[in-house]
Amino acid sequence: MGLSRCLYIGPYAVVEDKEHLVKVSVRACSSATCPAAKPKHTYDAVKSAFCPACGAKVGLMEIVVGTRLDYYEVMGETERLTRAGEDDNDTIYLIVNEGDAYEKRDFHYDYGTNEDLSSLSPEEIIWFEQRYQPELKALKDAYGDVQIRWGVHYYQW
Repeated sequence: MGLSRCLYIGPYAVVEDKEHLVKVSVRACSSATCPAAKPKHTYDAVKSAFCPACGAKVGLMEIVVGTRLDYYEVMGETERLTRAGEDDNDTIYLIVNEGDAYEKRDFHYDYGTNEDLSSLSPEEIIWFEQRYQPELKALKDAYGDVQIRWGVHYYQW
């Protein structure tokens, strides 16, 4: 099994993927005194009408669970932006996933590449915001704050 390394130099987006609390309906024991109800036990797999632990009626109840958004569901079919590696923290870095999207240069560099970056300008950030406007809107709708930055990312997969 090999290891691929990439150096990305250019504009990127940053979003914070915090845990969100959502209400879901589950089949659960309706008894508040059920000995097995800590935490609330559910019976989605068992289609019984009564709790096997206490005999109380099983019905639909709303519970609150913590969940994270799935970046790939938020973005849908588009793959014009991609995650710069998979981190265990709450920050998602999104880089350009189109090699020839920016006509002046490629943002991805392989190991050992030499590139003159002395002529960089803020126009790359403006280009990024304009070209990826639909993706940035979807990110803002899902995650809230979206920051656009310019910098260097080294990642491997």
